[in-house]
Amino acid sequence: MDNMTEDNMEVDGKETEATGMDEKKVATTGRRVVLLLVNLAIAIIVFWAWGNMLFGWGGGTLLSSRGFRSLRYFTVLSNIFEAIVSLIFAVQLMKAMRRKDALPRWARGLKLAGTTGVTLTFLTVMLFLGPLFGYAGMFAGANLHLHLTVPVLAILEFVLLERTETRVRFPATFTAVIPMLLYGTYYMGNILINGVGEGYETNDWYGFTIFGIDKIYLVFAVIAFATWLMAVVLWKTGGNGKKKASKS
Repeated sequence: MDNMTEDNMEVDGKETEATGMDEKKVATTGRRVVLLLVNLAIAIIVFWAWGNMLFGWGGGTLLSSRGFRSLRYFTVLSNIFEAIVSLIFAVQLMKAMRRKDALPRWARGLKLAGTTGVTLTFLTVMLFLGPLFGYAGMFAGANLHLHLTVPVLAILEFVLLERTETRVRFPATFTAVIPMLLYGTYYMGNILINGVGEGYETNDWYGFTIFGIDKIYLVFAVIAFATWLMAVVLWKTGGNGKKKASKS
């Protein structure tokens, strides 16, 4: 009986420890080194691509503007946000590696928001802008990295490499939509106040009023909901869902 009691206590102790690790997990050093390098690479690629866009280097003019006018595009803003988030994440990761401790939950929540933003950029290009304007233009010049390289790298990094880090709670999927809501409010408000416009001076550079300006509220709502669904999918596939208790 004593042996059975001790065995049960040992098993219970392991289960308790495992349950605690569901909330805060410490990844292996090797995986964290790769994670660190990928986040630094994301930041470098973004700022290099945006620099090319700023100075008009490397070609590619579709949905692209020289100088700070480029900041009107969600593509640019979402990538810059992801780059800044990646740098913040890298700093927190280095601190956690030095302490051999878990990452703060807010750092992963911030990463979820950044990854959701570039995922929206990627899917918008693949499903709407590509068929509308042509994929050749969507992937020309700096847009190759802002529309494709960085989003794919960010998604793979979040889903495959970060899944062994601290779990993010479900409410973070709602805050991940905030960047899109802020940009969407500006985009829609600019059209409603200043009109659609034409040619280079159009205020609807993404062509969302193709369904009619009276449908822009519906378009905004659909994109917001779709963005939240993206955040949920990333949250789930990134190892943040609750694990089912193992049956003995």
